[in-house]
Amino acid sequence: MIYDCELICDIVSLYIDEALSEKSRLIVDAHLAECETCRNYYQRYVEQNTAEPVVDTGTKMALDLAVKARKYRMYQVVMFAVAALSFCTFGLSWFGYTGITEISGFVIFHHPLAMIGIILFTVAIWYHFRHAGRRLMMGGVGISAIILIEIWAFFTIRTGSTAGFQIGPFHYDIPIVADIDFAESLRYTLPGFYIAFVGTLLTAVLFVLFVRQTKRLGEG
Repeated sequence: MIYDCELICDIVSLYIDEALSEKSRLIVDAHLAECETCRNYYQRYVEQNTAEPVVDTGTKMALDLAVKARKYRMYQVVMFAVAALSFCTFGLSWFGYTGITEISGFVIFHHPLAMIGIILFTVAIWYHFRHAGRRLMMGGVGISAIILIEIWAFFTIRTGSTAGFQIGPFHYDIPIVADIDFAESLRYTLPGFYIAFVGTLLTAVLFVLFVRQTKRLGEG
């Protein structure tokens, strides 16, 4: 061996990084082929410098928490956007022949129960519950109240009313329940009602999926 082992060991990092000239690299190759001690040194050097870096446990936990927080917020924003889009369908025409005596679905906002339902559902989306069951219960009560009022409006909106009452800004007419006729409701119902109703049901389904995803983030 022409070259000293100490010299070969000193330039092993350059050899690994392929920073040597072609001639110098051939010299190191020839030396490693003959010298077992330098080969062992080379192998240990490669193993030590290619090992995965050790990440501090605290730092890793903080990074994981930040990722979960971003996902959690993203789920909330998407769920709220879907709910808002669904509730906007209340503005569609619900009853009356097309172009004649059309009634907007916003009429359900005359029902205090519907407004309470929307508030409960919104809180269920944005509030950071410690237990998924509480979020599911509050959102379930809220969306159930909305669905109930939609069904109520479907059956009673065409019957007219003889009395009403005022609760703050809400004025609610009491329909003539005795005149409810399912066939007549179907006859006068426009596609807007079905769009709004199906949208509400889909929102309920997506809310259940939302709760499951946020629960997994909390457990992980």
